[in-house]
Amino acid sequence: MIEIKIFGFGGQGAVVAGELLADVAADSGYYCQSSASFGTEMRGGKVESYVRISKNKIHIRSKIYQPDHLIIMDKSFAKDPKIISNLKEKGIVLINSPDPPEIFHTSENFKIVTVDANGIAFDNDLTTRSGMPIINTIMLGAFVGIVPIINIEQLIKSIRKVPDAEKNINAAQEAYRKVKSQETFDVSKEKVREGATEVFIEGYPWYEEKIPPCETECPAGHKIRRTISLIQENCFEQALEEIMTTNPFPGICGRACFHPCQGRCNRNEYDEGITISALERAVFDHADMNKVKKPVKKDKTGKKVAIIGSGPAGLTGAYFLAILGHDVTVFEVLPVLGGVPRILIPEYRLPKGIVDREVGQIVELGINVRTNTEVGKDVTFEDIMDQYDACLIATGANKSMKLGIPGEDSEGVVSGLEFLKRVTFGEKIDLGSKVAVIGGGNTAIDAARTAKRLGAQEVSVIYRRSSDEMPAYRGEVEDAEAEGIKILYLTMPISIDCNGKRVNKLECMKTMLGEKDENGRRLPQKIEGTNFSVDVNTIIVAVGETLDIPFLSQRVKMKGPLIEVDGLGKTSTRGIYAGGDALTFSRSIVEAIASGKRAALGIAKFLNGRGEYEIIKSSQKEESYAKATETKGGGIVRFSDLDMQYFSKSPRVQMPRLSPQVRIHNFNEIGKGFSKDEAIKEAARCFQCGCCILCENCYIFCPDIAIRFDENIRSFTIRHDLCKRCGICIEECPSGVISKGKELLSV
Repeated sequence: MIEIKIFGFGGQGAVVAGELLADVAADSGYYCQSSASFGTEMRGGKVESYVRISKNKIHIRSKIYQPDHLIIMDKSFAKDPKIISNLKEKGIVLINSPDPPEIFHTSENFKIVTVDANGIAFDNDLTTRSGMPIINTIMLGAFVGIVPIINIEQLIKSIRKVPDAEKNINAAQEAYRKVKSQETFDVSKEKVREGATEVFIEGYPWYEEKIPPCETECPAGHKIRRTISLIQENCFEQALEEIMTTNPFPGICGRACFHPCQGRCNRNEYDEGITISALERAVFDHADMNKVKKPVKKDKTGKKVAIIGSGPAGLTGAYFLAILGHDVTVFEVLPVLGGVPRILIPEYRLPKGIVDREVGQIVELGINVRTNTEVGKDVTFEDIMDQYDACLIATGANKSMKLGIPGEDSEGVVSGLEFLKRVTFGEKIDLGSKVAVIGGGNTAIDAARTAKRLGAQEVSVIYRRSSDEMPAYRGEVEDAEAEGIKILYLTMPISIDCNGKRVNKLECMKTMLGEKDENGRRLPQKIEGTNFSVDVNTIIVAVGETLDIPFLSQRVKMKGPLIEVDGLGKTSTRGIYAGGDALTFSRSIVEAIASGKRAALGIAKFLNGRGEYEIIKSSQKEESYAKATETKGGGIVRFSDLDMQYFSKSPRVQMPRLSPQVRIHNFNEIGKGFSKDEAIKEAARCFQCGCCILCENCYIFCPDIAIRFDENIRSFTIRHDLCKRCGICIEECPSGVISKGKELLSV
């Protein structure tokens, strides 16, 4: 609660000022109280007005004896030491006077601001018939400029109800501007009491941990800055624990994620961005699992959850639901768990042993597994819904799309999914010497590079759009070209010819890009007369995948070919949730992980009916942006917020890789990973955007000795009673953690 005492003489409007201040605060959502008392002098009657403003109900009814702030309508009151003697420590005294504050009392216990309210009133023709200046609205304009319990806009709105509204508004705004332009001050943080409403005063330096841009781009909510800091300190076990609070697959993501975080790294504007994916992999590769703390499971809830599909979305959901104490059973149609990472991503990108290790760590949490079990055939969906309290559908997009051209069903034509699956399970495949892959996504590029390793001499990728529209990860496309794979852009297959039963030619036609479709992609159009043939022994079709979930039938609402869900994965049917590729065309591992985590949160809320799920962090990057806009210091750290004087340019640490000439003859992992020393060196390049690195620049450069190091909290603090707002500390902060920000004031 804030208590304000107003002193004036009869006719100066002290009572009206108190009532108006209370009314404005009430309109702003506070509980308010206004009262007054009048002096007994025969002449020059003294008036005291009292205002209480609080977030909570006000039960006290007495006069105010020890105010937080004083508003003195006539400077003669300021000469009375008794008036100011009861002011609370760090209080504010606003005096109607043309004189500077220095001529009045000086004390470290309170601050004084002066405003020439009489002069402003005369300038704006605000006088009574007798010529006395009307100053109540002027003093309130000045007051909200130094103690913004309410904002000036709200005050103006209320002033519009009084006589001569425009004159009063102009005068109040002038007073507001005059005090804002002075070296005003603030109430120290010690004055903030538990449960108090927080309001802010602009202008002073403010320590505020902000969000680095890399973290806003991670769908899984990975605390990248913290992880990199731990790597820099050679704390790989703690770094792995940090990652696994948000993502149970650091080994997989460190190798196969498309790492959107790296594109937002502020260091990209300086020299080269941090290799975040390689650092995540290094944490997984080098952490001693015997020293890594396992997740602490909550007590058993007695609730049972079925998860259909064991890819990143399904197993992420299983991981968090098991930690939250639920009994989880995973149903998988194949003999192994892992989904796309285990079955479809080739070993040269992601070794099977890495996937098996991370899957095993999840199963160790006590998850029940039923492999070789097809829902709708080996077990009915009705039985699952009868036996379990909730169900997560995470089957993925498991059906290859057709080309719809003549000859597609010929021998020697295989889908990309089927081809990669057969390779994973060790089936011998006779491709011949010439292979054509149709499509432009990651499945197409993986299939082409796999065919090369299986002995095909000529491998071509046929894609109907340009390289700019190609959805495959750019690095994978560049690697494919380095391995001798030819990519025919703006080319469309129109028919498949056979020599007997097996394919021998693929007839194609060149295309051009036309108008954009509803998704913003330019539609390819055939160019007549550009037909040509490609000699082939095998054609691998990888033009996309779609859902094939017959057991769902009409149970859930669809959004085109995808399942429609809310923000926490809930479908239109009670108890049924969905995640992964069933929800999006992105086909991204990290986004599947994020959706599995969101669905786990949704299921946990559904089962328990309460929201105590701190172990599951927000995984939507939009929420990172939302959080950023709520922070007092300005949210996301921009490159311009950093001071490059304190950094030196250094090249990105390069991961050792197998050469194209060597790697096309085997399935050995191409990237060899960082050593511990290389990871530490790369981590040291991080700017640590928005986080205090204890460099002491602010302390060293502060000319007012206003900055102190607090041993209790291991951080610097700013004494605003000493600070003159020169901004040197802001300019000299390397990581942008100090802002020209705001200070707390309790109400």
